[in-house]
Parts: sequence; structure tokens; C-alpha cells
Amino acid sequence: MLGCDCYHGIRAECRTWLFSGILGDLLMTDTESVRFRASSVGQLLVGGNAITDKQLEKLSELETRKNNASVYDDDGKSLAKPLTASMQAELDDLISKRDSEFQFGATATNYIRDCWLKNTYNYEEPMVTNEILKGLLCEDEAIGVLSNQIPGAFRYKNQSKYTDSHFTGTPDIILDDEWVEDIKSSWTLRTFFEVTRPDPLYYAQGQVYMALTGRKRFRVAHVLVDTPHEIVEEECKRFFFRFNCDESNPHYIEAVDKTRRMHAASQLVPEQQRVKCFEFYRDDRYIDTLRSRVETARKIYATLSLGGSHE
Repeated sequence: MLGCDCYHGIRAECRTWLFSGILGDLLMTDTESVRFRASSVGQLLVGGNAITDKQLEKLSELETRKNNASVYDDDGKSLAKPLTASMQAELDDLISKRDSEFQFGATATNYIRDCWLKNTYNYEEPMVTNEILKGLLCEDEAIGVLSNQIPGAFRYKNQSKYTDSHFTGTPDIILDDEWVEDIKSSWTLRTFFEVTRPDPLYYAQGQVYMALTGRKRFRVAHVLVDTPHEIVEEECKRFFFRFNCDESNPHYIEAVDKTRRMHAASQLVPEQQRVKCFEFYRDDRYIDTLRSRVETARKIYATLSLGGSHE
């Protein structure tokens, strides 16, 4: 349960965000009006039975070998060896996968169902963590750190929502005519350190932001700043109750001391080392794939009811 001190310390706009939901804003009955948020639409690409580019390459390789096995050169030798039994089985599986009707995996299916519940009944389970609260409370500070370390136009928090026929979203920063940016405030030094490659969902988010804003470049910036005092104290309260409310317990004192130090990023790492960026160009082919998945998701969305899907 979220502590009262922490909750009341949150800006009003943050409280509104937390309880307005992340899946959608309107009750929608027209399937074509359903749009998916940039921050979560990447889930439509998770799992499923779609054939991958690597599998298509393998399929082409096997088909070429099979065809060449029946073609002979001037000396009467075949251009390739026949497929082995296992190769033929692999080829058959790949052809079946290529030609079968696409089906979403569990992650995407659950995401579509969550969107339907939110849009149809305004039902959404709260997702409130101190990590999320830090991200909301520290946006302005993180933008300031990014601006200090990465040159560019004046940065400020974007408040405008963008919407097209398939997507909707509110990028953190519209930097200029070329760049759009998103800020991720790291929870601790460890979580910042562990970011070694861009999250696929962030990549999808960036591609959608570029599609929505007409920009050609996207930058996701992981920024490490101090955790707000009220959140740190909320974390310390857990130890207070765990040690039977005994503030003199040496283990409690040690745990609280470590907690406060681990959230004081500015005392641990110089600012120039507290920004980690990943940059991408706009990929229209990828965006088209996402749009296609939205179209498929709408078809499933339209079948949903409290009594089950109508096939």
C-alpha cells in the first residue's frame, strides 16, 4: 500500500496520470477508433507465430538447395546435394509457418484484453510502484541533467498528445524538427549500470513517436538522479516494520543507511556519467509492421465480450 506521506508529496499531474491509466483514455465501442499507446504497443510484437527474417533466410536457403539438387551442369553433376530428411522436415515446418494465419502470443493477447477492459468498462488494475513514482517526480530534473550533458535545442516537457489512425502517445521531449526524445529515470545505480542495450519496447515506443510527430531520429535517455526524499523514506519504512519498529536495532540502522546512500546518486557518480543514451533512425518498415499488428489486434478486440470471444 502506498504510504500517505509519499502520495501527498506527488504533484497533482502525477496523481492524475497514475489513476487515469496507461492503456487508453476514452470508452470506445467503435473498433476502428481503438488506438494503442506508444509506450505499450510494442507488446503486439512479442511472441506469436510470425516467421522471422532469419527463418525466411533459412527457408530461402533450403528451397534454393532443393531446387539446385535437380539442376545439372554440363558434366551431369547436380548443382547441390539433395536435402537430408531433417532438412526437408525443417523446410516443411518453415513453409507452414510462413503460410499459416498469424496468431498473437500470450503477452499480446493479454495486452489486447487489458485494453478492451479499460476502454469498455474503465477497468484497470492500479500499477503504482516507487520506481514509477520516481520516474514521474524526477522528469524535470532528468531533463535538466540530459540538457547539461547532451547539446541541442532548449528542452522542456512536452504536454501535447499525438494521435493518428493507429497510435497515440505523448513524447517527453520534441527537441527540434529532427529529434524526439524520451526520458527513463533509473531507480538506482545498479539498474542504471545494468542497462546495456535498448529495451525492445522502448524501440517500438520511439518508432511510434517518430511516426506520430514526423521526426526522423529518436533518443531514449536513461538518466540517474537522486531519488526524492519521500520515496526514500517510504523505502526505509519497510525496514522499520521489519525490525519491529526498533530504531535502535543495529541491523535496521545499517539497512536505512544503505538505502539512503544507494538513492543519493549525485554523491556516488559525477553527473557526466549519469546519462546513457540510445539513438535510432525512423524505420518505416517497422512502423508498418506495427500498424499491421494493430489491425489484427482490432479484429480480436472486436470479438471480445464478458462471455468470451465470439469466433
